[in-house]
Amino acid sequence: DGGYMDFDTPSQPEFIELEGAVTVEELAGMTGFGVNDLILELMNFNIMATKNQSLPIDLVRQLVEPKGVQV
Repeated sequence: DGGYMDFDTPSQPEFIELEGAVTVEELAGMTGFGVNDLILELMNFNIMATKNQSLPIDLVRQLVEPKGVQV
């Protein structure tokens, strides 16, 4: 698996609730992951994103569910 994100973050929730697309910065705030860590993880998906990039729910699931956060 590897990846760049530190998934032992104490503030990491078990689940997040979304009603639609969310920006990288908003997702970082909800999950406790760093903005830069999320951007690096998106690069693993060949997605070049900024903190203001809007992410659809299915992509958010692919990013955070393998790391223990349910969407």
